[in-house]
Amino acid sequence: FSPPVANKAVTVSFALTAAMRCVAGERISVRMMGFGAVVDKPVPKDASLASALWLSRQQFPQKVRTTVQFTLKKDVAPEQPFILAFDGLQLPFDGVGVRQDPDQGLFAISADCKAGAFNNSRFTDWQVVGSFTDTPAIEFPASATGEPVLVVKFSFAPKMRMAAGDELRIHLAGFSGSSEAGLGVTTGVPG
Repeated sequence: FSPPVANKAVTVSFALTAAMRCVAGERISVRMMGFGAVVDKPVPKDASLASALWLSRQQFPQKVRTTVQFTLKKDVAPEQPFILAFDGLQLPFDGVGVRQDPDQGLFAISADCKAGAFNNSRFTDWQVVGSFTDTPAIEFPASATGEPVLVVKFSFAPKMRMAAGDELRIHLAGFSGSSEAGLGVTTGVPG
C-alpha cells in the first residue's frame, strides 16, 4: 500500500506468480474486506498489462467489501512474477492487520484462466498498516506557577502490536526546540 496510512486513498499492488499460463483476455479478481472505493473506476498503474473495473464496491461509510477485476492485455508465462497495481481504494479506518474473518479472509483472489481456474483463494501474506483510530490526544498541562507550558503530553492506543524498536514520529508544526530533549515514554493501560 502506498502510502501505508490507514483511512487514506492508496495505490494497491499485488505481487503475483501464477503456476499456470494466463493469456490476454483472461480475468483475475481480488476481493478485499473492509476497504472502500473512492473513485468510479479503478486506475491500473500499468495499463499495458491489464485493465481494471470494480465487480463490487462499497463507498464509505459502508466499507464492507470491494472486488477489483483485472483483464489481462498480455500473456503471463507460468512462474513469471508480475504486479497488478491500481489507484482508487481507501484503506480501512482501523488499518490493515493480521486479523481476518476465518470464513472469508481479508484478501481472496480468483481467476478464470483456462489453464487453471480457481475461486476465492485466500492470501497468506500482506503489508500490515497500523492505526491509532480516534485515540490520539495532545495535552498542554497547566503550569502551577503560571510559567509557560514546558510539558506536552501525547496519548494514543494502537490498534496493532508495537514492538521494541518500532518508530513513532510526531510532528508539531510551529513548535521549536530540541527534538529529543527531556523525552520520556511510558506505556501501559490507563487507570
